[in-house]
Amino acid sequence: MKLNPDCIRDILLLTEERESIMSPNNYPELNKYSREEISYHAKQCNNAELFERYRQYVDGGFSIVDLSAKGHEVLAKIRSDNAWSKIKSGLRSVVISSVTSLIDGILSGMFN
Repeated sequence: MKLNPDCIRDILLLTEERESIMSPNNYPELNKYSREEISYHAKQCNNAELFERYRQYVDGGFSIVDLSAKGHEVLAKIRSDNAWSKIKSGLRSVVISSVTSLIDGILSGMFN
């Protein structure tokens, strides 16, 4: 599946706001994404160590409990719409193959 940075940002924003997420279908903020897309990106965020706790269920659902310190650090850089627009503009000129490379680029300021 192709990485969708907007989906990643929306998952991080929602996790910070709610502190825990269960069943992605319960959150209108994520309605613009398919269940599969949300599950995939949540799993990739977990692989990049952005959550304190994450559990994937057999039915494709998942649960997230809070952002990790790294997750908060990333979100601080992408929270404002203005900063996010600049980062997304920078993303157009590069190929991002993983959430980890996206996160590393955000934290280093590569896309600003």
